[in-house]
Amino acid sequence: PAWSGGPYPEAQPLKTRPQWRTRIRQRVARDSLQASLPRLATNSGGRMKGHS
Repeated sequence: PAWSGGPYPEAQPLKTRPQWRTRIRQRVARDSLQASLPRLATNSGGRMKGHS
């Protein structure tokens, strides 16, 4: 089948490959965290400025 190791991991059955969802969620969480860091630093009085 096309989903058995194909270029579209999101099309794989969840029963066979449940890990891809965890990896994507971790990546999204990491990206959103990094994206929110400058905002958090600014909101907290610029305490963490220069720690990018």
